[in-house]
This record gives sequence, structure tokens and C-alpha cells, in this order.
Amino acid sequence: MLYASLDHASFDYDHLPTLFFVAESVLYRLCCDAFQKTYLYSVEIKLIKIGYLVFLRLFIYFLHGHLESFKQHLFRLQPYLYALCFSGESYYKYPNIFSNVQFILKTMEIICKRELPSGSIFSPVENKKSYKNIDSDMGGYEVNHLLWHCVAAWSCVRKNSPQLNKVLEHLIFHKVKLQKKCW
Repeated sequence: MLYASLDHASFDYDHLPTLFFVAESVLYRLCCDAFQKTYLYSVEIKLIKIGYLVFLRLFIYFLHGHLESFKQHLFRLQPYLYALCFSGESYYKYPNIFSNVQFILKTMEIICKRELPSGSIFSPVENKKSYKNIDSDMGGYEVNHLLWHCVAAWSCVRKNSPQLNKVLEHLIFHKVKLQKKCW
């Protein structure tokens, strides 16, 4: 029910404390429980999907500049960034889940303004210059192409946009490109 409600709920500034609470709860569970296992249970897979939607919403709020007054909440997420970075072995066997975790980590890296530690399975292998997508409307933030297309696809679905097919083609291209580089 939480997954479905996150996918359909309207954007309201008053939801931000709850989103941070859910984000911290999901990350705590993933970092403490899933990290110690060699395989994932369905509950961890569901938590990752919930985490994906939570961080998608937090990223959209970030792009609109609404996270500036939540520095304490962002600070509390930072330890999970480092812990989750080194849990790649648990997720590497599940490509879709691995992709969701990468999305969560990249979003955390952007909104918390911290870099992923080197040596992590989630660290980008390619040259960082090819990763840049600077747009003047976003205030000069660097955004991963895959992350950007995920947000664009979600937005097209929400608005029933005729551009959805074009956005999905780009998303598939970047996901295939990601799979060739990381696996």
C-alpha cells in the first residue's frame, strides 16, 4: 500500500518530513539487514522499490529548491550513503534492484552533496565528464543521464504526455548502456 500511495500521492511540501522519515527507515533496514545476507528476501526488494519512489520524490523537491531547510534530515542520511555503497554484492545479482539502488545512491549523492566513496561497486567506472548534464534551469547541478530520464519518464506518465515513447526510448538506451558498463 505504501508503494502504491507513493506512486500516486500529490506533491505537497508538508510531506517532506514524512518522506525523510521513510527514507531513513528504508535505508536503515537495508544497511543493517540486507547487507549481511548473500541473497535478498522479498521484503528487501519491496523496500528498495519504496526507497526508489521516496528518493525520486526527494530529488524532484531538490530540483525545485525545497530541501534547503531540511539540512538536519539530509545530514542524517549521509551515513547510509557510505554503508549502502559497499553493499553492492547483495544487489549485484538482481539487475533491476541494482539499478534502483544505483538511483537511490546517485540521488543521495546529489541531494546530500557528497561523493560516493571510491572502491564501491556503485562508483562510476567511466570518465565523469561524460556524465555531466548541466542545465541552466537546474542551477548548474550535474545529473546522471539515467537519473534524468527516469524522472522525465515518471513525469510523462503522471501527465499522460505524448512524449512518453520518446523518453522511454532514451531511458532504455541509457539503461542498456549502464548494463554494458557495470556488469
